[in-house]
Amino acid sequence: MAEPDSSFTRLLATVSASLAAAFRPFLDPLERQARQDRELREFLGTEHFVVREHVFEQLEVLNALWAVRCWTSRGGGAEPVVLPLRDADFVKYPTHTEVEVGPGRREACLSAGRVLFECEGRRCAVEIRERTRALYEEVVVDLIAGSDDDLDEVGAAFRKALREHDPTRGQHLTFDKAGLRFLEPHGVTWDDVVLPEPTRDEIRRNVTAFLRAHQDGDAVPLPASRSLLLSGPPGTGKTLVGKALTSELEGITFLWVTPGGFEHYGDPGYFFRWARERAPAVVFLEDLDLVAEIRGTSSTHGLGELLAQMDGFKANDGLVIIATTNQPEAIDEALKRPGRFDRHLAFKLPDEEGRRRILSRLLVTLPGGAGPFLDRLVSQTGGFSGAHLRELADTLSLLLLGAGRGGAPLSEVHVEQALAAVHRSRGDLGFQR
Repeated sequence: MAEPDSSFTRLLATVSASLAAAFRPFLDPLERQARQDRELREFLGTEHFVVREHVFEQLEVLNALWAVRCWTSRGGGAEPVVLPLRDADFVKYPTHTEVEVGPGRREACLSAGRVLFECEGRRCAVEIRERTRALYEEVVVDLIAGSDDDLDEVGAAFRKALREHDPTRGQHLTFDKAGLRFLEPHGVTWDDVVLPEPTRDEIRRNVTAFLRAHQDGDAVPLPASRSLLLSGPPGTGKTLVGKALTSELEGITFLWVTPGGFEHYGDPGYFFRWARERAPAVVFLEDLDLVAEIRGTSSTHGLGELLAQMDGFKANDGLVIIATTNQPEAIDEALKRPGRFDRHLAFKLPDEEGRRRILSRLLVTLPGGAGPFLDRLVSQTGGFSGAHLRELADTLSLLLLGAGRGGAPLSEVHVEQALAAVHRSRGDLGFQR
């Protein structure tokens, strides 16, 4: 029998090796997945298992990741085992993401992978994977157990974990294009807000007192929810009111939604659904006119959903909705009736007494304070908003710094220069001088 040609044998071996190397990136993940499936069946003690999918969007992702970490790490029996997870790209190794679970506090949570653990004596598995939508990321959590009965028990335990390990409940957060973030302490109190006493009392009665009564289970009959529309020129303190409220609403969930958050997510109803689950809560909507313009005047699609959420079939028990706008005339009339917005509070530019109070507070840290120039500053700032008065105070501080005068008090020159600079700025921006 003839010996096989050695050159042909070498060629065949080379081709085989090349094919094996070429297909290895595809075969390795499949083999790894088959091995993981065997490990899962062995762990569960069954050849067949059932899976239930839970999808968490934008605002819920933080809660889902943190709850899974806390839940799986406290199970008894078998130690939690984190394994790779096969995905659309054949395999995605376990990945951990640092998430903010409180102001200034970040923790590493599993964001893609599989965990084998015991839940109340029942062996189960949790798989986490990320999924991209057009505008945002989702997290999908699959619960896996050996039977429907086991999965029902595991599902109930998971829902309980979501409630018990919700880092957003009772916290103050903002939602913008960057996602959900905890609000840092800002130190603004009602002492920093210059408003007529009736307006301030109205806000505190409809927000603070209302939410505290809901929180304490007050026996006094209460309306289910409250809603306030704050309107007025820019810089008159509408946003400052929101900050002052967060300072006194400790333990009340507060979600601050910026126009960027609306644009990024595109569904106003989602913020309401999130807040209902964490009531008593506040939803603070900045620049409402950007999403609730009169029908037919804008391409915005959020108005109908906003109308339905504020006065539809869903109860808003324990919710306070606060919205701000610089253009109340641009907001659809259907939103401005009681039942949607119960109170419409118009913020005006500060009068002479208001300007005096604001400037006295802003200038108290300057060497010598405003001194003999306070009356002049008050009289020459008619039509200034609170924001313009703050800019005037900042300009005076910078002039003192630039002059290198250390602890020297204000002078006539400083006052003249500061007033001229701020008046000039207001004129450039279209304000009447």
